[in-house]
Amino acid sequence: MFRDIKIKLISGILTSINSGFLYYLIESKGVTVSKELNILEGLLEVLVKSLLYSIICVLPLVILFGIPISLLIDYVLQRINQMNPPISFLLHAIAYFIIVIIYWAINFGVDKIIYIGEPEIAYNVFLFVYTPCVFWIITYSIKKQYLRK
Repeated sequence: MFRDIKIKLISGILTSINSGFLYYLIESKGVTVSKELNILEGLLEVLVKSLLYSIICVLPLVILFGIPISLLIDYVLQRINQMNPPISFLLHAIAYFIIVIIYWAINFGVDKIIYIGEPEIAYNVFLFVYTPCVFWIITYSIKKQYLRK
């Protein structure tokens, strides 16, 4: 059990960095470098800001919601003897999507969710399914490497 938590925590940190970088680049609407900075200083600025975004915004959600839900999914699948990777993958994506919808409904209200535009729905669905998929792939890869030893 401790090994699973450690693997999920490592996966969560790596996923947070990956997703935080992607979210920062998308939400910043195109990163531009001021004329006073050279290209390396601009890249360093982007890396620092995306790392801060990952630590402040993404990592707490992954630790508070993602890891416990992932442990619960693995536990339930082991109890019913269905530890099938495709089923686990789909359950991770669906569970995270449901958590995000609940989070939105609590914070923004159901009306905002109902009247959201199609391009914004596609964009948000991509972002909300991307994170658990990356989390699952990293976790699965670490477990496979660990079992080989």
